Amino acid sequence: MKADFDLAKALRFVAVFGLTYILSQFLRTSNAVLAPVLTAELALDPTDLGVLTGAFFLAFGAVQIPVGIMLDRIGPRRVVALALSLAVAGTLVFATAEGLAGLILGRVLMGLGCAPTLMGAYVVFARWFPADRFATLSGMQLGIGYTGMLLATAPLAMAVSAIGWRWSMAAAAVWGAFFAAVIYLLVRDAPPGHSLETRAPESLGRALAGVRQIIRDRRFWRLLPLQSVGYGATASILMLWAGPYLAQVQGLDGAARGNLLFLMGVGAILGVMAFAPLDRLFNTRKGVVLAGSLASLGVMAALALVAHPSLLLVGGLFVLLAALGGYIAVLMSHIRMLFPDHLVGRGLTVANMCSMGGVALMQMATGAILSRFDSAAQTDGQAYRAVFLFLAVVLALAVAAYSRSDDIRPFSPAAGGDGQ
Repeated sequence: MKADFDLAKALRFVAVFGLTYILSQFLRTSNAVLAPVLTAELALDPTDLGVLTGAFFLAFGAVQIPVGIMLDRIGPRRVVALALSLAVAGTLVFATAEGLAGLILGRVLMGLGCAPTLMGAYVVFARWFPADRFATLSGMQLGIGYTGMLLATAPLAMAVSAIGWRWSMAAAAVWGAFFAAVIYLLVRDAPPGHSLETRAPESLGRALAGVRQIIRDRRFWRLLPLQSVGYGATASILMLWAGPYLAQVQGLDGAARGNLLFLMGVGAILGVMAFAPLDRLFNTRKGVVLAGSLASLGVMAALALVAHPSLLLVGGLFVLLAALGGYIAVLMSHIRMLFPDHLVGRGLTVANMCSMGGVALMQMATGAILSRFDSAAQTDGQAYRAVFLFLAVVLALAVAAYSRSDDIRPFSPAAGGDGQ
């Protein structure tokens, strides 16, 4: 049923979900630009910023299991479209907040609303197209979605200067409302003749049993440590602390910070697009993931160990780190291949729950680390080096655990035949 690959249909799905995913990336990344503004206007400290940024990811991760059940039982079209209304509401709450509590509530609603956007796309790709195309399609979709990171850098900084941060966030809400309608009208959950059409709907008990089956899979546990911290370690730098670091340590103003963050976003897009086809090119998922994660670890170690680096060096390392994060798309493909179609929504969302929970915890932890240093140590860069060192150590432990996993190659009998 999925032996033939319809490129035109794949590109349509990738475009629709990629453009929708822009909102999720924009919202999760925007605090890197907004942090100095929020600090000045609402008197937030580093701990507040860590909690505020982490709230999105904590809410996002907390609902992944029910999201996975709904994706498998109800279908991505309705789940994603309806959830986006929560993201729209959260963005408006954030835009009108007058204190930390309102900001956190807005971020929580954003996280809940964006929770199914990426996994919904992955479920559609898994149902419509051959398994060996999964990493490529998901990488393309991420590449489009990462445009949201670009919009949350220099364009957001310019918008904040022109119309203020509140109206800038309100504009993001309009984007979300539009694509909620597009998803509902244009997406179909599965191709004609898919087993979903003939299989009896699962009871809630069977749906939960599927979750238990996933959690008990030992192969899954060997991948979870890296899934839990790989994205989080990179995101903690690029989506939260890069902006304050460039302001405090390098002395860059809002426009200059936005420009460098924009380059990081470009790096992320190019990186995920470059990594996406590598599993098929080299016929290995594990090898690609290990190469990308070890290179990311090296960059974090350099950021931690080099005292008083130049702006050129820091900027280059930040952009390189953003590009290397593309290995996450291949890691998700590795995880997807552990589960049959009827469990893929739950499998991917359990994995995503660990990923988003890891982001939240690491952002909160790094905020707490930074708060233990006085302003002089922050301006000198010593405090940020402690943050980078913490992230490097956590990532090293996760890579060590992943190195014990079994590879599932795109072109082998283990790939279920779709990769032949």
